[in-house]
Amino acid sequence: MRIELDHTPDDWRAFVRFVETRARTSHRRKFWVGLVASAVASALAIAFATGAFGSSSAYALMFGVAAVALSWDTAVRSRRVAAVLPDSWLGPASYELRDDGIAMTTRTGSSLVEWRAVKTVDETSDHLFVRLDQITSHVLPKRHLESCGGAQAVRAEIERRVAHAQAAGPPPQPSSAAAPHFTSRVAAPADPSRGAPLIENLLAGLWLFEFVPVSRENFAPSARQAVWLAALALGAWVLLDRLRFDGDAEIAWFSVQQVLAVVTIVAALLILFAPRSAGSEGSLMFATAIAAAAPYLVLLGAVLATIEDGGWVPSLVALGMAGVVIYRAARVAADEFPAIALCRAVFIVGVVFALYESVLYGDAPQFWFPPEVDEEEVADGSEKADAERELFRQPELIDAALSRVEAGKPGVPETYFVGFAGYGHQRVFDKEVRFAQRALAQRIDLAAKTALLINTREPDGETPLATVSGLRRTLAGVASRMNVDEDLLVLFLTSHGSANAELSVAQGVLPLDGLRGDELRNALDEAGIRWRIVVISACHSASFIPHLENPDTLVATASRADRRSLGCSEDRELTYYGEALFRDALPQSSDWLDALDRARAIVEMHEQEENVALGERSEPQVFVGARMRQKLAELKFRNRDRVRR
Repeated sequence: MRIELDHTPDDWRAFVRFVETRARTSHRRKFWVGLVASAVASALAIAFATGAFGSSSAYALMFGVAAVALSWDTAVRSRRVAAVLPDSWLGPASYELRDDGIAMTTRTGSSLVEWRAVKTVDETSDHLFVRLDQITSHVLPKRHLESCGGAQAVRAEIERRVAHAQAAGPPPQPSSAAAPHFTSRVAAPADPSRGAPLIENLLAGLWLFEFVPVSRENFAPSARQAVWLAALALGAWVLLDRLRFDGDAEIAWFSVQQVLAVVTIVAALLILFAPRSAGSEGSLMFATAIAAAAPYLVLLGAVLATIEDGGWVPSLVALGMAGVVIYRAARVAADEFPAIALCRAVFIVGVVFALYESVLYGDAPQFWFPPEVDEEEVADGSEKADAERELFRQPELIDAALSRVEAGKPGVPETYFVGFAGYGHQRVFDKEVRFAQRALAQRIDLAAKTALLINTREPDGETPLATVSGLRRTLAGVASRMNVDEDLLVLFLTSHGSANAELSVAQGVLPLDGLRGDELRNALDEAGIRWRIVVISACHSASFIPHLENPDTLVATASRADRRSLGCSEDRELTYYGEALFRDALPQSSDWLDALDRARAIVEMHEQEENVALGERSEPQVFVGARMRQKLAELKFRNRDRVRR
């Protein structure tokens, strides 16, 4: 029996629908298992993002959606029939049903399929499908079968010959030669002349990064390669960050968790905005090319991070190079029109930059920190002895510092400053107290009217440590030099804080107590200082206000009693509140109330620009006693230039 056919694009589309229908039917259980797994993964993803971004942050939901999108894309790709319509499939073909099998002749050649290779014959309203396996089939349009007795006669003849052949022995596995008219996207055999895919992609990524001509043939695209290359870039980032520390350091898993969450969102964005003109292969090439260049972008970022006082230039260079890589990747993956590739690159870079500013607050993640000392851990003999000697020296150091504080002049209201940096395991608090003293000295006469208590990882041996007893001794000593009924004390405290009105006090292995709100009030009262301005830069710092408020006191805090303040990280020079008040507001203000109002507005604007959720914004607070408000009306800042760090 000879069958003459003429395949059309409609026949191909019917074949694709047939295979997809079979895939949905045979893999329905796998699909639902995958769907349930995606739901579980989504719950875990949102929980993961909650730890990275905060419980009420919108980015937890964003990360969850991105994770689901990646899972769904993977599931759909695994179910999708990745078939393309080859030109050779279209046109006339001749099928002859012989004793040894089905002989096929097309304009590209001839082949033979043995009867034992045929699994079954399926039928739709318009076609017969001679199926060889789950996907491979030969398509017989019914419109061409009337000359052979009709579709039922042809099907019966094929099934008769298949049954006879199967009775003679097991069928062989069908080969690709048995189906010359079907082309599917399967992994190409390894080319022995090519190197390892990872090395090949890294070399091509270097060319992409260095503006060297590169083409699709230089890459070995695959989802696995994209993941390995991204992991390599992240590993390089972590290792380069480790080089900043000479001694011991501990990895900050929170930063790793946060960056992994951001990478997941970026991966979803790259898939969403990948060039579509080259199909799924082009999308895979696009992702692999960008991942291959990612390690070199990390190296560039490490070099740019060493530039001090570069302003926005390093960031612009990094963003520009990222845009160039995305542009060139789009051109390589899909040979995209330059203007379209450029718009795509600008858009993706813009979205990623907005994500960087919003999620990471524009600060590069820090993966390593010096190890924190467990205050309850027993130190070795020498370290403990050194700590005890340092603690016993504190009265001597405080008295030496107080000896440099001049006595006030009767009848001339003057201002004194005491700074207290409580948490010594991070340098930001030490830096902030010293900066605040310099900034205030630009607007107020503080010559010989300053005392600092500072905990730091590197004490200078001259500055007293910040302890509760040391603060009480210092306040009493400063008060003895003040005219307490007319002079003003500015007390600045910066540290970590808790909602129960307590500041963290930590220095090496010393077993120090925190500073509580009632203890601070008692220390001020015992010193006899009447006019007080107390500025507290710490989380939950407004919890101190009920302990400190009285008609002669101003209390300014970095946050509400139930809110955290931002910026108390190792890599910052100042906390957000300290930066807003002492760096940005103070040089432009005429008096204390003006400076505090400006600082609050600056913090609000900063947090709004960073898309901090309303329920997580710090909301700095100010309490002003009635008599203190009258006192402040008499005090104006002197005109000086803006202070520098």
